[in-house]
Amino acid sequence: MALLCVAGWVGNAQAAFSDGQVNVVVFTDMTHDMAKAEGPGAELAAEFAVEDDAAANGSLPVDVRGVDHGQSAVEATKRARKLVSDGADLLVGLGGQDVAEAVQTAVAGHTVVISTGPVSDDLTGRDCNRTSFHWGPNLYVITQVTRPDLRDSNSSRTIFIYGPGRAEAIRTTYENGMMRGGQDVTGQVFLTDVEQTGLYVTSGMRLITPFYWNRTPQARKWARRFARRQGAYPTYVQAAVYSAVRHYLSAVRAVSSDDPKAVASEMRKTPVSDFYAPHGNVRADGQLVQDVYLMRVKQPSDSHQAWDYFEKIKTLPGDAVYQPLSTSACSLGKQAAAHGDGGQG
Repeated sequence: MALLCVAGWVGNAQAAFSDGQVNVVVFTDMTHDMAKAEGPGAELAAEFAVEDDAAANGSLPVDVRGVDHGQSAVEATKRARKLVSDGADLLVGLGGQDVAEAVQTAVAGHTVVISTGPVSDDLTGRDCNRTSFHWGPNLYVITQVTRPDLRDSNSSRTIFIYGPGRAEAIRTTYENGMMRGGQDVTGQVFLTDVEQTGLYVTSGMRLITPFYWNRTPQARKWARRFARRQGAYPTYVQAAVYSAVRHYLSAVRAVSSDDPKAVASEMRKTPVSDFYAPHGNVRADGQLVQDVYLMRVKQPSDSHQAWDYFEKIKTLPGDAVYQPLSTSACSLGKQAAAHGDGGQG
């Protein structure tokens, strides 16, 4: 838990914030399938976001807590409602599709929710609402890797892996000889999955990701800072938590309030520009649209240091890979598309 507060803010905080401070809860899987990919590392990323926001703009009274969501939609919903009743202003993380969908619906309008780990299309589709956001690619985006123009030319078919049990599915695919049988093996694969299973098993797999720690100097600098504290390099969902919390705090400052509707509205108005999403924008449906990257897992001989696992094949512009608002199931998105505003605002 981290509490950052400067005395000069305390007097004004009572008027600006509902309980005198901004309560950020990293609500995630701390012990099971998503624990390495999101988990405690996401809490650290949120703490970094608060530290960097304070260094750049002066401290806000912000409390950061990591809370295990309980792995099931029913338990997560109970815990989320209790957190909101206790004053949570932001729930961020939400690793796990069922958990994210249930929690987002349960607390809609009462707090800001930013999902980073799940790939559910419904978060910014059927279940969209004005105080919820998706700060990572959804299933529509990551399955773009199976497009004919992006597939490996020699592959006879595509084996797509995502969701719980990814590492075990990768091992099974390898042990059954499918990694070397001409198939195109792809999916939602985190850096920590490759670390867990090894390059000899995963080499040649392809994936779409919005972030890789070794892609730019800015990403490398942040990732090395993260690794010094965490003992592991960051996944895209951990980097996404940092980006989401920074953007949230910027909106809190702009509206001088932690009111979820006011903050969420401001978040949609402001572009995102950081090492995670250098040219991002937040659409009316709550989706952060950003460029993503087609990556391939390296051969062992091509990896030059620990965690040096991915090589970029191609940049995929966000406007080309995210589902158009006009075809979305989100009423907010359809309204924005009808007004021709590109989905922002």
